[in-house]
Amino acid sequence: MHRDTFSWRHAPYGENPIALSVMCAMSDFTAENGATWVVPGAHGGSPVDPPPDWSEAAQVEMAKGDALLFRQDLFHAGGANTTASDERHILSFGFQVGWLRPVENSLLSVPPETIAELPAELRELLGYSHELVLGLYKGGDPRNALKV
Repeated sequence: MHRDTFSWRHAPYGENPIALSVMCAMSDFTAENGATWVVPGAHGGSPVDPPPDWSEAAQVEMAKGDALLFRQDLFHAGGANTTASDERHILSFGFQVGWLRPVENSLLSVPPETIAELPAELRELLGYSHELVLGLYKGGDPRNALKV
């Protein structure tokens, strides 16, 4: 059981969430195939608070096409799939406040000299693209940092 906001332990927390999640069921979510567990009302507070007791948790069963929207500071967990072949399929979106950094900084995780040798498509997947006007480097295209 965890809170997704645990990744941002030093962010300011209060009444308003800094991040939201939307989980869209692309197949039926059942208790047997591991539907997500949530603890209603267990949101807010410090990101390092210990998790509540499992007796307070409930599984969110959803039919294909249903969606679950929750604050990322809500305690939740993935369920165990006890079936032999019934897999859950999910499409998940996270929405964070604009000033929050990503959990992983792919621009810094691979040395620029290595990035410069990768095919253009891989560089773009790692964030070296200017197509969406996001992730600017010194006000411009992040590829400018590679000198390629």
